[in-house]
Amino acid sequence: MTNPGCATTVTGKNAVNTVIYAQYVFTDGFKENTNNPGNDAGPEFPPQTTTFPAGDFCTALQECASFTALQADQYDSFDFHFLIGESVYECTAYYDPSANAAHINVQDSDVGQAYEYSFSGYA
Repeated sequence: MTNPGCATTVTGKNAVNTVIYAQYVFTDGFKENTNNPGNDAGPEFPPQTTTFPAGDFCTALQECASFTALQADQYDSFDFHFLIGESVYECTAYYDPSANAAHINVQDSDVGQAYEYSFSGYA
């Protein structure tokens, strides 16, 4: 399943590049395990999490991609999902690419639809 009305690729812009992130998995009720290939860069580049208010899905998704691209030394993957109880979109950016659906294994009843994106190239 693709995201509601958005392209399956999104871009984030940092000072140097426009980064393309491609959707590689959709889930419902699960989020990405922090022990994943995107989180293997050591303590210098920990996962970074932020939230965006409920509202337009595509706008929040774009903001998450930009948040990810703007992290120090450009982060290359992110987990984007809706938190039902808080009524916010949560975005967790990971330093390295991660496109293995096997790591989307943390069941959470507070997570609505979840989308995983990873580095796909530069525009």
